Amino acid sequence: MTVDDIPEDNVEGDSSVLVAEQRADPSLASCWKAAEAGRPDFVIHRGILYRKDQVEGQPVSQLCVPEGRRVSVPRLAHDSVFGGHLDERKTRERIRLSFFWPELRKYVLQKVVNKLPSNLAHHVTVWREIIHFSSCICAHHLVQL
Repeated sequence: MTVDDIPEDNVEGDSSVLVAEQRADPSLASCWKAAEAGRPDFVIHRGILYRKDQVEGQPVSQLCVPEGRRVSVPRLAHDSVFGGHLDERKTRERIRLSFFWPELRKYVLQKVVNKLPSNLAHHVTVWREIIHFSSCICAHHLVQL
């Protein structure tokens, strides 16, 4: 089965759930107001709320993601097969290619930073050892001078 084989009534049914979630989400209320007021950075297409923006210099239409659907978006962008293991900025930019929600940067930063502690602790330990070793070498050279 391909996308073209899906009856349009099923597509409308699925989008009506998304639209209901978008409308019910208080964090998207100002986005709806902006779109309904005719601001060019928010649009409503077939009932679905989008934000118009530029990412890496390219114009994009970003789906406004309701709060209940946000949890999996950073994980998909951060750990995708094509993306490797991205830092906060690159993860956010990857998300912004298709999606938007208020305070996206803060949300992604929290999700990416929360994934780091085990790796971060290892890196901090290694850097401390390198700095300590470097300072010992420098001190040794100063004593010899």
